[in-house]
Amino acid sequence: MQGLNAEERIVYQLIEAAASKGSFTVLLDPTHTGIWQADLKFKSSIPQQMLAKVLANLTRKKLIKAVKSVANKTRKVYMLFHLEPSREVTGGPWFTDNVLDSEFISVLSQSVLRCIDQKGFATAEQIHAYILDMKISTVELSLTEIQQIIDILIYDGKIEALPQQGLHLGGGASVHYKKLKPSPAPNHYTEIPCATCPVFSECSDNGIINPRECEFLNRWMSM
Repeated sequence: MQGLNAEERIVYQLIEAAASKGSFTVLLDPTHTGIWQADLKFKSSIPQQMLAKVLANLTRKKLIKAVKSVANKTRKVYMLFHLEPSREVTGGPWFTDNVLDSEFISVLSQSVLRCIDQKGFATAEQIHAYILDMKISTVELSLTEIQQIIDILIYDGKIEALPQQGLHLGGGASVHYKKLKPSPAPNHYTEIPCATCPVFSECSDNGIINPRECEFLNRWMSM
């Protein structure tokens, strides 16, 4: 803190307080480790131009750092230099440099399917242990994050939840997940009455059997 002027001390102390208490806009942003510039301006009453200079000086001295938030890429969260941003700020393992890492999500999804395929069906805890054992990710993934991948696969219709398939050690019912067989692509041609008509070969434009007077074709056309 030596060498800081009064404004720099105020801003530093506000950022330091936010590290343990979360953003001052607690109701809107209770989990971020850091503080928005708008909050700093409000709490410090320092004019915008001077505040920008103060933040630049503190950043240059490596007392604070600015982190882009995935929640709002045009705004920055300020925190003490030695702190790591929370996953709410960075987006957790799903984002790399504030960009959604769809390839990583795809690799994890395939690993979850492989685990279920090997076991027949598996719980989220078993899938989580499988992912950790395979060391697929350099970042340790939580059970909640693995559950997010499972939920995506359920939404995509690749797996389904099977409650009551087993019991936890505590006696509660557990949820197992099972792969769904892919549905065959529909053959829309077979829906046309002509495709299964027993007198198709006798049907012609000017014949006794013709498309204009066919009640089955007319009914299908009206649907």
